[in-house]
Amino acid sequence: MTLGEKIYTLRKQAGLSQEALAEKLEVSRQAVSKWETDRAVPEPDKLLALSDCFQVPLDRLMRPEEPADPAPKAPAAGKKRSWGLWLCLAGVVGLVIWAALTAFLPEPGLADSAAITLDGNGIFCGLCLGAVLLGFLRMRKDD
Repeated sequence: MTLGEKIYTLRKQAGLSQEALAEKLEVSRQAVSKWETDRAVPEPDKLLALSDCFQVPLDRLMRPEEPADPAPKAPAAGKKRSWGLWLCLAGVVGLVIWAALTAFLPEPGLADSAAITLDGNGIFCGLCLGAVLLGFLRMRKDD
């Protein structure tokens, strides 16, 4: 909020017209109008008079206002979702690679059996499936 907007808002809250405020500050109505439209800035003594008139600290008039209620930190949730997505994608890519290697480079005797054993193939497949599941759960938890 600009200084002019603050002067306008405070004047309206005080129930004063531009002319009434101008009389209190011993300036012209046009001066108040220029302040409120940010076409001019009050002199330091007039800023002090405005502060006294509206009973607000000079600091409140001069400093830009911070947002009243800062938004919650959404990037943290976005990072969690991103990690879940990456974990899920890594698991799917691992499963595709495992399936391709199993289909195109069969080991002797592997073609006879479709069973997944606890050798390297089975452990790798389990880790990939776990990554997909954990990634999916992580993404769902953040919703």
